[in-house]
Amino acid sequence: MSLLLALALAEATAPAAPPPGLQFAFWRMAAFKSRTKSLGCNAGGLDGELEAVRKQLAKRYGKEAFAWPKTPPPAGRSEGDCYISLMVYRTNLGDFKRDAAAALAVAP
Repeated sequence: MSLLLALALAEATAPAAPPPGLQFAFWRMAAFKSRTKSLGCNAGGLDGELEAVRKQLAKRYGKEAFAWPKTPPPAGRSEGDCYISLMVYRTNLGDFKRDAAAALAVAP
């Protein structure tokens, strides 16, 4: 009985490692979030969606695996940067959400 309890506790304390591609995609999404924030773009809706997915992934794989990375400030700004940044952010967020849903659907 105590062996089963020990195994259950060991599994409960050590979250599974996230798929490397999913973790890389999260870091990419964090860069898009940082860029739109630094440009002053209105990305609140996208940021909220990303945060919701990040919380689900952190719950499954651990807080450290999906903690917000530090990103360097952007080099500069040009005309149309918000439009382009938001478009790229929105497109990649859709792909990231699909990949995250597939990873979360697999039994831990």
